[in-house]
Formats: sequence, C-alpha cells, structure tokens
Amino acid sequence: MPEEASQRKLLVIGSSVAWGKGSDVEFGPKYPRKGWTQMLAKELETVGFEMDNQAIPGTTSKFWNRVAQRTNASQLAPYEMVLLGLSLGNEGLALVSANVQMDTMRDDYLEALHSASKELRKKMPAKSKLVLGGPYPNGNYNERHLQVLEEVHMEMKTWKEVDYVIDFLQPVLHSGEGTWGKGLMMDPGHPNQLGHEAMFKCVDMPELLRILEADNPEAE
Repeated sequence: MPEEASQRKLLVIGSSVAWGKGSDVEFGPKYPRKGWTQMLAKELETVGFEMDNQAIPGTTSKFWNRVAQRTNASQLAPYEMVLLGLSLGNEGLALVSANVQMDTMRDDYLEALHSASKELRKKMPAKSKLVLGGPYPNGNYNERHLQVLEEVHMEMKTWKEVDYVIDFLQPVLHSGEGTWGKGLMMDPGHPNQLGHEAMFKCVDMPELLRILEADNPEAE
C-alpha cells in the first residue's frame, strides 16, 4: 500500500458496543476483538485507513457532548473520518415505560447528540466525514421503545452536519420489536459475536466509500 494511503485516519468514539464489548474473537494483530467497528476498520484498510478507537464503555450522549465542547481543532486534524457510536441503552431507556419519560429521554438524547455533532463538525477538517451510528436494539425494549428508536433515527438523518447515519434497525440485526434478532445478544445491552457481525452488515459499505472518496483527489 502506498505510504500516503496509510496516513488516512478513522477516529471511533462512543460507548461499549463501539468499543467492541460482546466480541470474543481476536481479529488479527491490530485488533484484540472483532467488534463491528473493528470489522469496519479492517474493510477500510483497503482504502488506506487506520483506526484509532477511543470509545469508552458506559458513556452517554451528554458525556460525549462535553468532550466535543472541549476538544480543539488540532486534536481532530489527523482524522479523515470520525464515527460516533451511541444508543439509548446507557441513557436508561429500557428502565422507563411512561410515554412522557420516553419522550423526555428521546429529546434529551437528541439535543446532546446533535450538539456534539455540531461541535465535531465545526472542529473537524472541512473534507473530513462525520458518521453516526443510529440507535440499536436492546433485549429489554418493547414496541413503544422501538417507536423512540425510529423517531431518533429519522431525526438524526436530517442533520446537515452528518454525512452518514448507520441504520441498525435492519432485519439482519433487529427483531422488528425493539430487541436483538434471535441468537444475536450477549446481554440485553450488548450484541454477541454474531450480533457484532450483523451490526457490520448494517453498514452500507458502497455508500460509505462513495462518501469517503467524494473529495479524495487520489480516488479514481
């Protein structure tokens, strides 16, 4: 691979699923686990990317909004792509059942996530791409929780600061009722190895590569 291509950098931030929790397979010398972001990074190696995974298990949208607020442009300058992977599990969505609580949690999550997205976009290099992981299933969700996930996903897709939103509510991963597909769950909040593989399948790689190469003068 040309020396220049090896300098393309992917920054992954988010919580435990973006970190790779639930994966029990080593994925070569670079990756101690085979989570969905590691599979994505392996695929992006073909176009010269290297991953810097700074996801932190247990973190929330408000946590990453605070991080984005205090991050400066020089810290993001090396990255051609930033991927923020969160969901509503760490916000406590599975613990609430009243409609008003769910709606408040939805709105608070969207506000913090959108604020973080705006800050990242403002401080990233102009041609860098911002990718968000959409909300994903949870073993304790029901159809009302699913309505919140769908509303969140649709709102995220309207944000002009974001180049691509990954749809994790596809049948390959999602039961259709808010929960993980059969055999894809390690525990309610995390996929198992098969679940991580299903999450990776939710990434539209041709579309993502098209977005990444749109402003790349070295792309054919």
